[in-house]
Amino acid sequence: MAFLQKRVAGPVTLADIATMATAPGSASYTAGTGVTTIVKQMMFSNITSSTQQVSVWLFDGSGSIADSDIVFHSLDLAAYETMLINLSLVMVDGEAIYAGAGNASSVNMTVSGIEET
Repeated sequence: MAFLQKRVAGPVTLADIATMATAPGSASYTAGTGVTTIVKQMMFSNITSSTQQVSVWLFDGSGSIADSDIVFHSLDLAAYETMLINLSLVMVDGEAIYAGAGNASSVNMTVSGIEET
């Protein structure tokens, strides 16, 4: 087994979503085949002068993405605020992180963690 500490996603500007309960169309990060990922930190940076909201989903790919897949719902970020969330979110082969903001080009996301192969 090999462990690799790395930035697994981003920085990436989040797409806008219709509502805070509607996942975007594409994943920000997907755990590869034979890879277990432990997400250790998610960083969100509001790059605008107004409050923005962010929602995050963890989806295993079965069925349709739903409210039961929401990890963080409607997080408020004040103008120019950067929020760091420390966690130990284990993702297995094929699971994906979806994240969206209330407005396009308003929030950047960076995800760091450990990949085990």
